[in-house]
Amino acid sequence: MSDKIHLYMLMHKDEEIGAISIDSSDSKVSGWKLKNAELAPFLGNATLDNIKKWWSIRAVPGSRKMIEAVIRKAGCESTLEYLAKNLGLSMTDTYWIRPIDSSLTWESVSLHNLRDFNEEKIPYHNTTSYDPNAALSGQMEKYWDLNGPNPVLI
Repeated sequence: MSDKIHLYMLMHKDEEIGAISIDSSDSKVSGWKLKNAELAPFLGNATLDNIKKWWSIRAVPGSRKMIEAVIRKAGCESTLEYLAKNLGLSMTDTYWIRPIDSSLTWESVSLHNLRDFNEEKIPYHNTTSYDPNAALSGQMEKYWDLNGPNPVLI
């Protein structure tokens, strides 16, 4: 296997849905093996093509105002890389990607469970901070305000 391919388990909370491969050169899905169709995106019709589409529309559009500065500051080349760096986490659902060699749990990564906010980013482990804004699709500029007791979409 190429060192350009990163392996993850697509998760629904702590339930494994399937193995997903992401090419590090463009952060696009390059492979998929379904394990649990009942929890998969696309209501169980999680083909490789559908998972590729789901991943690409999950990322913030590159045309969004100021996104280029955000992803560069995060050390990323694209919004898809930024999404992968943020484990595909979203404030609107419970899907995420867990590195295949990791023992991370939903409780430890859920954006709703972490409340020690710093500069509107949710700190995690090592040098990475997960950003709940990494999975906001659509063209209108928007972000999650994390300063109150509950996240608010602005």
